[in-house]
Amino acid sequence: ANQLKDLIKSGIQNKGFSLIEAITACPTYFGRKNKMGGPVEMMTWQKDHAVPVKAAEKMTVEQLDDKFLTGELYYKPEPEYCEQYARTILSAEAGK
Repeated sequence: ANQLKDLIKSGIQNKGFSLIEAITACPTYFGRKNKMGGPVEMMTWQKDHAVPVKAAEKMTVEQLDDKFLTGELYYKPEPEYCEQYARTILSAEAGK
């Protein structure tokens, strides 16, 4: 939850596009249908298979097999749409 809070904050502050994916266990349906056990077993599986992006950079392909990445997967700040649109209007008006 703390990591998700920080990621949401970073996503909101990014003037470009942000996509935040939250992964959580669903023992009611997914766990039962996939024979993954109850909530405790599913949370343990998630903990054992989640790898922070920074740690994954130092791991081999074999070590990352059957794992998924957590953290900021992509970050590229872009100009905010309304700011860019205002610049385009000013540029078009200056060209008249």
